[in-house]
Amino acid sequence: MDTSKEYIKMCEKAEEVQKMRKFISGEYFYGVWKTHCGDIVSENPEVYIFNYCEDCWYTIYPENYDEGDENKYDAIWLPRQAQLQEMVGGTSYYKVSAIYELCNRISSHNDVNAGKCSMEQLWLAFVMKEKYNKIWNGNEWVKQ
Repeated sequence: MDTSKEYIKMCEKAEEVQKMRKFISGEYFYGVWKTHCGDIVSENPEVYIFNYCEDCWYTIYPENYDEGDENKYDAIWLPRQAQLQEMVGGTSYYKVSAIYELCNRISSHNDVNAGKCSMEQLWLAFVMKEKYNKIWNGNEWVKQ
């Protein structure tokens, strides 16, 4: 699982993808977090895994998590590769072919640092290109 600064930045700027987040045990987030008792565990943002358990002291939440309003928090969701692949659907042949084309474009246009990006970064770039016609310029997602 990619928890690099680059992937966190790419996820933060992918507003369309952030709107799909769910609070399910095992999801990765970046931000300040607390226990269900309200105790802040870390003052500095860091990557954590959302663990939900009604009776457990170790359940952790984004700092501003409100069960009635999942959009009210400061954490950034870090989707896993399988989740990104589900977002684009289609057949395996289509995905492999499209990813191959994206890799060639990345190599020639350097949308993502070619050869140094993770599979999550590559698949996020693919999701943003296929669904929203946006490419990563190193700082933000821009319409193509």
